[in-house]
Parts: sequence; structure tokens; C-alpha cells
Amino acid sequence: MNVDVGQPLSAADLNFNPARIPLGRLAYFAREHWGVEGELTPLDGERDQNHRVKNAADGATYVLKVSAAGESEGAVDFQVAALRHLERHAPDLPVPRIIASRAGNDLEWIDAADGARHMVRLLSWIPGTLLSRGKPLELTALRNAAAFQARLAHGLRGLFHPHARHFVAWDIQRALLLEPGVQAWVADDAKALCADFNARLQRDVLPRLPALRAQVVHGDGHADNLLRAGPDTDEIVGVIDFGDMVHAPLVQDLAVTLASFARHGGIIKGIHEIEGINSRLDGLQAAILGVKLPHLAGWTRARQAAARRYDALLASNAVRTPPVAAERDHVYHLYVIEHEDRDGLAAHLKADGIQTVINYPTALPFLAAYERFSHRPEDFPSAHRMQSRILSLPIFAEISEAQIARVAESVGRFCGG
Repeated sequence: MNVDVGQPLSAADLNFNPARIPLGRLAYFAREHWGVEGELTPLDGERDQNHRVKNAADGATYVLKVSAAGESEGAVDFQVAALRHLERHAPDLPVPRIIASRAGNDLEWIDAADGARHMVRLLSWIPGTLLSRGKPLELTALRNAAAFQARLAHGLRGLFHPHARHFVAWDIQRALLLEPGVQAWVADDAKALCADFNARLQRDVLPRLPALRAQVVHGDGHADNLLRAGPDTDEIVGVIDFGDMVHAPLVQDLAVTLASFARHGGIIKGIHEIEGINSRLDGLQAAILGVKLPHLAGWTRARQAAARRYDALLASNAVRTPPVAAERDHVYHLYVIEHEDRDGLAAHLKADGIQTVINYPTALPFLAAYERFSHRPEDFPSAHRMQSRILSLPIFAEISEAQIARVAESVGRFCGG
């Protein structure tokens, strides 16, 4: 099932080139072909140019999708066929519905200024909040996500299409990350980190996949496609993005969903029942994300400047700012302060609309994964003391002076400074 890519892949090879049709042209196109008229709001998309459209006539909301130039017509027809199949066989499942054009077509064609032709579809809007946004993912969310994906897989049973076995870069059974053309993009240290995983994949996983129960699967049920009812609930109310569907073992659907929850051998954040690894970044993703490396130094400098501003503003308060060893630099992936009433400070900041995180609520020696060692607080006194004191304040490369000042002012009010 492997694909011989023949040469190193680039983003263009994966067709990450969304169309750029002017909004005015798209608004006219939607009105002419679907009778939908309203403001177009851009949405994220790797391969498609996506826009949310709220119809002024009746208030109904839709998604207008413009496929990339060169996108396989068969692959798009596969997506359409799957949504039509679900409409017939799982009508209660909250997934996008295809809206036929005035001409009765499931898609229409638009010509770009450069002469390229693009397929255009109109889909119903599924309301909800991305599962990745809101409260941390825990066991209840995992159960609900798995149950939803099981309903989706059940609804896709019996679907057959000529393009169901088409090439999908993320298709686990194809093991694209093992291809020489992909490995050529991966740095040597990253290869070393992935070596054991890749060996297990070749030895233990790939040989078993052909014997497993298979069908058309959604293949993309992760936290950035599954929708929850709101940021503070675990109820799953829908799923979007059917662009990675493929005929594959059913277990691949489960693997994709689990990847959004797996964190070093734990499901609930900060609680690790077993020893584990974090390997959500595979070789292919590493190759694509490698183009961001030239920006890393600039982002680090921006974080360091933000940290210096925090240090200055928090100096007179009863908090301990991150120490930096002599002749060393800190990249400030996190800005972690200490306070004797950490939980009270966190609650105060939350009430002020400031989000904080307790990244390590339980120090490593005291995790359930290491109960067999019977560690006592006096064995690791510093770690035991700090686990109840540490709190991460907001920090990112684009944080503004005003945002930093607002956080520091709120901390000062709590500390009486």
C-alpha cells in the first residue's frame, strides 16, 4: 500500500494551494447558482478556499467551498457521494449536507482570472465549537468523540466509490512517512527520535492492517474537526471536513481520534497512569513544518522581550518570576510564576477574563505511572513544593504591551501590590 513518491515532497505536491477567488466574484457566484446572498466570512482550509455565508433572505448559514486548481474531480465526487449516502442512511447524524444548485447540480465550476477551473460546493453549516477550543480534553470527551465516530462509521457502511482508495497523505496504511522522499526532508535528530516508532510501525502494525475489517472511513475525526456544543461541555454535536476519507481499516478512525487525546500515557491532563510518549508529530508533518524554522529565532526574541516586561511589572509583587541561570538564555515557551496561593490567584485571574494554565499539577515522581517506586515528598522536596505553587501566565510571540500590563495589573491587585 506504500506510495513511491520518487522525490522529496513539497507543500505543492500535497496540493496545499487553496484558490484565491475574489470575494465579490464568489458572492455573485453564490447568488447566481444557489440564490444565496450575504456576507462571506473566510474560514480555515488546507486545500479549499472556504467561506461562511449567512443568507440575508432567511438567516440560514452555509459554507461555500472552492476546491484548489487541479483537485481530483473524482476525489471531490467521493466526498459528495459520502455526504449524500449519510443523508440517506444516517439522516440524524449532524454532518454537512450538500445543497444542490438551482440547476440541480451538487457542484458548479468557476473560472479564475488565470484561466484555472475550480469546483464549487455549497454545504449546510454545522454549529458548534471546535473540540480543540475550550476546556481541556478528558475522558468524557474521548468517550463522546469515539461514540460519535462510531456512529459516523456505521453510517458510511455500504458506501462504494471508484475513488475510495485514492491517495491521502495521512492514510496510516500507506505509511507515507517511511518513504525515502519524505525521510529526505526529516532532520537526523528527528529521525533518531522516530526510529523506534517507525520500526514498530513496519514490524508490528503494517503487516496486520490488511487482515482487519475495512470500509470507507472518515479518517479525520480529531479535535480540530469534531465540534462540541460549547467551550465548557464535552457533548459532541457534529464533525466537519470530509477531505481525508479513504477505504481503510476501521481502526484507523479510532487512531486518529485517540491522537488528539494521547499525552504521555495519560488522557486527563496532568494525570499519567502509564509511561508513554508524545508522538503526535510524524515525519511528514515535521517536513512541512520545517519551513517555519527560519522564523523561530524572531519568535523567541519576541517571547524574551515579553518576559522581560513581565519581570519588570511583577517585581514588586509576592510572586516568584522565572529564574534564569547566569550566562544562559530562556526561550520562554512558558512563563511560569510561583505563588503560595496559586489556586486563589488562578481563580482571580479567570474572573478577570485572563486564562492561565497549570502545566504540571503533579510532579513527575508522584505520578501514578511511578507508584511502584513509592516516592515520598521528602525524596523530592523542591518538586513536591513547587507543584502546588506554579502557574503559567499568557505568553506568545505576538502578545502586546497592553496585554502584559493587564495581566500584571490583575496579579498586583490579588497580591495587594
